[in-house]
Order: sequence, then C-alpha cells, then structure tokens
Amino acid sequence: MKPETVICELNPIHKGHQTVLNRAKENSDVCAAVLSGNFVQRGEPAAFDKYTRAHAAVLAGADLVVELPFPWCASGVESFALGGVTAASGIGSAGLTFGSETGQLDYIERLADIKSSPEFAEAVAETEASSRDSGSAAVFDETLRRFGITEMPGANDKLGAEYIRSGRRAGLTFTAVERLHNMKSATALRSMAFDDCAPFMPEESFTLLRTARRTDYAAFADILFRHARLYLRDADSEVLQIAAKKARTVTDAGEFMQTIATKKYTAARMRRELLFSLTGVHSEWLKTPPPYTILLAANERGRRYLSETRKTRTFPVLTKPADFVPADETSADIRRCHAFADEVFCLINGLPADAFMKRHPVMV
Repeated sequence: MKPETVICELNPIHKGHQTVLNRAKENSDVCAAVLSGNFVQRGEPAAFDKYTRAHAAVLAGADLVVELPFPWCASGVESFALGGVTAASGIGSAGLTFGSETGQLDYIERLADIKSSPEFAEAVAETEASSRDSGSAAVFDETLRRFGITEMPGANDKLGAEYIRSGRRAGLTFTAVERLHNMKSATALRSMAFDDCAPFMPEESFTLLRTARRTDYAAFADILFRHARLYLRDADSEVLQIAAKKARTVTDAGEFMQTIATKKYTAARMRRELLFSLTGVHSEWLKTPPPYTILLAANERGRRYLSETRKTRTFPVLTKPADFVPADETSADIRRCHAFADEVFCLINGLPADAFMKRHPVMV
C-alpha cells in the first residue's frame, strides 16, 4: 500500500483541489498531500496557517498531510517541485497526481523532456542575451518556441513538468487532471468576502476555515517594507537593490508592495527575495532536497499507513518539530531558518513566537 500524492498549497482549498484529491484516491488506497508550510510560492504567507489548511485537506479527502518545508515552499518552480517530490518520495509515494491547465500528460512530459535537454540551457542563455530586460517567464516561453512549442503552457503545466523531472528520478508515476474551468482560482477566492466563497469550496472545509484566523497581509507587507528600507542599502543582489531603492522613495508599506514589480522581476519574485533575505535563506540550499518533512494532519487510514511503514522509512517524518535531530550543520541551519519563518508568520498573526514548535498533528 503506497500513497498517491498531491503536492499543493490549498491557499485556500477549493473544489478543484478536491477533484485532484479524489482522482488521487482512485489510484491508491492512501491519498497523501504534501502541503506548503506557512509561506507559499508567491513569496507571501498563506491565507491560513499550515495546520488549519492540512485539517481542511483531510476533510476534503486526503488521508495524511505532510509539510513541504520552508524555504522550498516559497521558492521557484524547480526548487518547489524538488522539495515536494522529496517529501512525497520520503513517505513512500508511488505516484503524483497534479492539476493542470491542459490535463494532457503527453504534452507536459514533452515540456519536461525539453527542459531536461542540454540544448535547452544553451537556448535560454541565448534568449536572455538577446532580451536582457525580459522576465524569466517571457524568456522561458520564447525558448520553448525554439523547440517547436506553439501553445504556451500555463503555470500549472510548467509546474507539472518540474514534478515530472524530479519525480522520474524518484521512480514515480504521474497523473494530470485538467482544472475545472467553472472554478474560481485560489487567487480569486482570497480577494472575495469569505462567505461568498462557499459555493466554490468543499462544505466541511469551508465550515472549518470560516472561523479560522486569517493572515494579516498588511502586517507582512510592513515587515518587508521596513526590512528593505532599513537593512538592504548594501545588498549585493540586483533584486534586493531595487527593493531597497523603492523602499526609500515611498512612504508606506502598501505603496511599496503595490509598486515593487519591475518589467524584469515579478512582484512574487521580489517578495520571495525579500522574504529569503529576512529569514536568512542560502540559495544553495534550494538546489538540494529538504532534510525532513513534518506531519501536519491525518485520519485513521493515514495514521495506519504511517504506523505500518515507520520502520522502513529512512526519511524523517517529524510529529514534534522540536524533536528534529540534524544530520549535519547545514540541516541544523535549515531547521532554524524554517523555525524563524514560522516565527515571522506568528508575529504577523498575533501568535506566540513558538506556537508551531509546540503543535501536534491534527488527528481527524
């Protein structure tokens, strides 16, 4: 009995996510989710904390939920996929099921093949040289055209290709599920009054989240604004230099966040770099797999699976984050950085600094 796993953010969960979870359940007796921690790829905190979102996932069909740790959860697609696949493989997964704009696995595998080819890296360098002011997404799409791709992939197809690239090395199988076209995106749901989200969310998950603490994004923006203005004058990164200059020309955090994007760098990239600077992330960490995962939630089936495989797992699945025993200095530094990111999340949401060090998994 090996899990079929969904790598996800659920920020917040909606019925499209539930469709992917249900499809995963068709492929295995155990449906697992690898869930972004308290921060997400957009370089900002999740709308709800990781344990609450994990609970919502189990209510919507997952049997167990483990964490995609920081900083992988807040990184670009390659490192995000590497971290998610590592956690999925670490709990013994047989395959990955993921949402996709097209739902066409052959097409997504073709994207993975192209990006894995040595010619692709050379073509990217040539494209960048000829369009120095273009962002990474534009460079990527233009490079794909050189390889005969005429229909550009959406964000989920691009991420799916990265899952395949990492997952092949782990021996995983893949299932692509076309997204529901009548479903509002998580981005749209975050901008709506929460009660208006009810038709688009699994009923039990909506009931849970309706009374849960929601993230104070304004407080997070204020932290990044102050960090950029006060501490990044001598940054050696182009992105951080841009952020520092912008922070000295505006008067408040709201204006800073609204105008931070440039033609070359998206707002998400700018937020991500600021967050990593604030928390002390080393870029080389993201080229390697995370050294552990944390159990966030499980139902009876999920607990039974974890119990049955406890002696055969070699990848650390922590139930008490404070009990982590690092294998080396780097893994110790990563765990401290992860804990500090959780402290930042606690600060912006009015929680004690050690709130997540003391948490136990949600048992449903």
